[in-house]
Amino acid sequence: IDSTPMDVLVRLDDGVAEKVELTGMVDIATRSITAAVLRPSTKAADASALLARSVTPEPMRPGWAEALRMSRSALPHRRLLSIDKRLEHAAARPVIVPETIVCDHGSVFISHAFRASCRYLGINLQPAHKATPTDKGTIETTLGSVATLFAQFVAGYTGSTTDRRGRGLEEGPLWSLPELQSLLDEWIIACWQT
Repeated sequence: IDSTPMDVLVRLDDGVAEKVELTGMVDIATRSITAAVLRPSTKAADASALLARSVTPEPMRPGWAEALRMSRSALPHRRLLSIDKRLEHAAARPVIVPETIVCDHGSVFISHAFRASCRYLGINLQPAHKATPTDKGTIETTLGSVATLFAQFVAGYTGSTTDRRGRGLEEGPLWSLPELQSLLDEWIIACWQT
């Protein structure tokens, strides 16, 4: 699990254009993004919400293609349906309950709230060595890939530096935070998972 600034501006509820932070979780065995959330600034409650999204089925949303249904995927849908009826209307994102979560020493991940969420679900929390991003290289690479494969094609993409940004981007058409979150959720299922 990790967080990183995302090079995309969104239009917040108060009309202000601001960059967001991407917090994501990846399963090392399958390279599945088990959950991802966008926030102006990630808080401990957001990390707990991310964990909850990982362990529950992703519901299909209005407007999503039928091909994104779990029943149309290679996942063992029928067998899983007998375990959890919510999978009948789920999208094709695997439901993964991690055994161990590797995190950095960010205040979000070592907070009491996130540790309590992990404890409640029986998940071991393993902080990486300080200043050693290679301890969690898979999530570092995954979040970088999201920036390359998703963010650069989104309205409001700022680029990694100001010299890569167009003029007047803040005044242009931007997605709201919930709209961008929905686009990201769909992209994870339609593109990343395939």
